[in-house]
Amino acid sequence: MLLSLALVLVIVVVAWSVHTVLSNGGVLSDDSTAAGREPHRAGTQVLTECAAQLAAADAVVSSARDGVAAWHAHVQARTDRLRKEISKRQMEAVWDRTREAGHREQEVFTAALSEYHGTPSCDRLASGSRTARSDACVDRAAAARAAVSAAEAAMGEWREHLQHMEMNADGGMTAGSALQLWIAMWRKAPANITSFEDSAAALSAAPRCEAS
Repeated sequence: MLLSLALVLVIVVVAWSVHTVLSNGGVLSDDSTAAGREPHRAGTQVLTECAAQLAAADAVVSSARDGVAAWHAHVQARTDRLRKEISKRQMEAVWDRTREAGHREQEVFTAALSEYHGTPSCDRLASGSRTARSDACVDRAAAARAAVSAAEAAMGEWREHLQHMEMNADGGMTAGSALQLWIAMWRKAPANITSFEDSAAALSAAPRCEAS
């Protein structure tokens, strides 16, 4: 009888050392405690990665602002000239100024865009367990994608026109062809410029994504 009692006490002591008694009367083993921490670590990592991508998206939109503004000024100069609001000399001065800055602005934008595309995506958040924090990140990620896409469209048009101007200057196309291409771009440019401005404003108003 005494031997049996001693054996029971040993079993209880061993069990106590392996398990943690919970306040609600349940039992949580050391293994399950470690396992329970893994989803939390994974969730925190996904949030951190998403926050990094959104920071990169902010940099893309920020780098596009000067470039799109220059493209807008370039396009608007022709509009103002046709309305006889500025002289030909004034129009050409705007064209020269914006063209000179254009290539530098394109380089900055391209570098920021490359950094953005090189970061992990926020898409994993949408398929995971949702919290108020992850919801904010998901909402901001959607606004960021729209803003980056609009930046690529507007800056892409500006880059294409810069290339056309270089080709025209180097004799790579006739003056007539250059003019036709320019008029076509002048007509469609305002839509992409406005889209960028609207989406950039929407990104600014979107919830912030906090990783911790």
